[in-house]
Amino acid sequence: MHPIIYDVAVSIVGYISVPDGDVSVFAHEGAVVDDCRACLTRYSCALMGRKIYEVGYQSGMKTDQKLYAPMCCVVVSIAFTLP
Repeated sequence: MHPIIYDVAVSIVGYISVPDGDVSVFAHEGAVVDDCRACLTRYSCALMGRKIYEVGYQSGMKTDQKLYAPMCCVVVSIAFTLP
């Protein structure tokens, strides 16, 4: 059985995401990004929300590309209605 590792990206202001979806608060290059990429090579699967998955496509990724190839990616989207 593989271990489950919780690894989350947090912006410089301490949030996992911001309400308006702005990703400019996250590092896009440099040592932090290099370290993150190095960590990702040790994982076999990533579980992520739909919104952050879509960020890859907004930045130019093609629909037939894997976000974290060769890692398996499971995208979760929860829909609910309020009473």
